[in-house]
Amino acid sequence: MKLGYDEIVVTTDHIDDLLLQMKEKHISLYSLRKIDHQVYRFYTPIYQRHKVKACHLSIKRSIGVFHYLLLLVKGDYLFLTLSFILTLMILPSFILKIKIDGPNHQLNQRLSSYLDKQNITILKKQMSYSQIDHLYELIKDDYLKEIDYLNIYQNGCVFHIRYSQAITSQKVKEKYCNIVSKCDAIVQSIEVAQGNILVKVNDYVKKGDILISNEIESTDGKIQMIPTYGIIKGYTYHIYTSSIDLKRLKKEDGFSYLLFKTRMQIPANAKIDKEKVLSYDIIGKKLVLKMYYVFIEEISVEEK
Repeated sequence: MKLGYDEIVVTTDHIDDLLLQMKEKHISLYSLRKIDHQVYRFYTPIYQRHKVKACHLSIKRSIGVFHYLLLLVKGDYLFLTLSFILTLMILPSFILKIKIDGPNHQLNQRLSSYLDKQNITILKKQMSYSQIDHLYELIKDDYLKEIDYLNIYQNGCVFHIRYSQAITSQKVKEKYCNIVSKCDAIVQSIEVAQGNILVKVNDYVKKGDILISNEIESTDGKIQMIPTYGIIKGYTYHIYTSSIDLKRLKKEDGFSYLLFKTRMQIPANAKIDKEKVLSYDIIGKKLVLKMYYVFIEEISVEEK
């Protein structure tokens, strides 16, 4: 958001009517998102603020360069402006936040203390590439038995450490249950550390089919129980339908609106592989859009 935008938060059970009203007033809308039950957040350009107020919408906050320029016009902020400019020039050379991403909370705290001992703290000058390489070698040596993958980098004013634990340091509770498919799907990928894999990529599986078995036949013909652990992802297939009264929108104007309404039904964490229009037509007195989606999602679950 480079120029300036107003953040709008509305509570309504008629979001369709609001969107149509904004469309009639030619108000641009960005990043519409549902944040709670009947609560929506979106952004509008500052230069359209008079139109937004005409819709009786309250502005929660404003962001962007244009917003700060408006503040300067409203009063004598020369000192604040100069301070702001100097801050923008100086702060990028300092560390303003340290972020440690890893699965072990206790190890995260120890790494934080380790950085303090190395005098790597907030408001310290950012490190050079050679200094980061040196820190990388120190951490790898001191935490050799606990850390497998390690990545240290700076992104803006944020100093990042990301790691994964060494397998020998992780306490994994073994499970001996079958792992089955939670729905009908086509297998997309297989990552299994333990267990007897019964499927392969591109296999079609039905809900309840065993993907990873907890049984294996030994060389002497006896069945042995083995632990199971793994993730199997698959292509899953979904159809979504949206409609609107024909009196409210013409067919030539309704497609983009119904497509947006359809996409709002899709889970936020869904990974879409394919999107296809099945039909868009007038049924009765309504415009009806039917969409076909292919998701990539984990289909493996423990058998109950």
